Amino acid sequence: MSEIVRAEIASSWQRARRAGLRPADSATLFSVSEVDRRSRLLAAATPVLDRMENMLAGTGFCVLLADRDARLVDMRFGSHQVHDVVAEVGVQIGRSFTEETSGTNSIATVHALRSPIAVRGGEHYIDELKRFSCYGHPLHHPVSHRIEGILDITFLQSDDNPLLAPLLAQAAHDITERLLEQTRTGEHLLLRHFQRAGARRRGAPVVAIADEIVLENASAGQLVGPADHTALRALTDGAMNRRGHVPRVMLSSGYAASLRWERPEGGGFVIEIDLLDDGTAVLNALDRATRDAIVSELDRHEGNKRGTAEALGMSRTTLYKRMRELGIDG
Repeated sequence: MSEIVRAEIASSWQRARRAGLRPADSATLFSVSEVDRRSRLLAAATPVLDRMENMLAGTGFCVLLADRDARLVDMRFGSHQVHDVVAEVGVQIGRSFTEETSGTNSIATVHALRSPIAVRGGEHYIDELKRFSCYGHPLHHPVSHRIEGILDITFLQSDDNPLLAPLLAQAAHDITERLLEQTRTGEHLLLRHFQRAGARRRGAPVVAIADEIVLENASAGQLVGPADHTALRALTDGAMNRRGHVPRVMLSSGYAASLRWERPEGGGFVIEIDLLDDGTAVLNALDRATRDAIVSELDRHEGNKRGTAEALGMSRTTLYKRMRELGIDG
């Protein structure tokens, strides 16, 4: 790397070094994981990617889509040749391109910075990527503002073109607009599934959760608090199955319950709650998520219980009770 470098690139190199990555390493050293082909990101992005693929046909460009974890979920190529070239360096559906696994590039570094960036030639940290240049743009959800993914265009360094950055920015904008349309449709679908579950269960507890939405019927409102909402989100976030079951959890109200959840087509989750006779706490997935949330807030508030309780939406009495149940010191 030259002596004079952009601050973002220099910082990215430092992060990669701290992670133990070496310039001689390869992304092919890291495993490939399963991709959810029914995700809302892919549903929103596919028409835009189709359009870009047609525009770039016959060129040396490839378009890569990564999810919020910087894992590749779709790839489009201008030619077979560019496909073969990028495949040699580990570009594959399901592979993670974080700075810890691939160093400085316009997927990993956009993921770290949450802002657009271009990475050209020798600015890449990994040696085998230095022949490429790439532009990356984050995809922020227009309602929640959380990152949903990263859109990238990659090419050999000699093929750089100043028109690529605005092309990518427009495509990213189009994808986020489609995410907004999905949200509106998804809210209606989620409400419909929530109402059906409530009617079927004749008043038994039902909760529906999406990005900016929490719905609960009257019986659920007596059992489930804000801390449970956080834990339920953590439990279902990233789930690839349409349905799931958790045999035992402890709610912040002190009740033991089992959960059945379903993911409607438009996103979010509808969760049916059934109380169990025995109130004994078992540290399962939901309890672990609750414990992690409490520990995180305690750290953030430097052990201050009042601030922690307020951040979690519970009383200090409930906080102390949950800390005892979950074995949290303090």
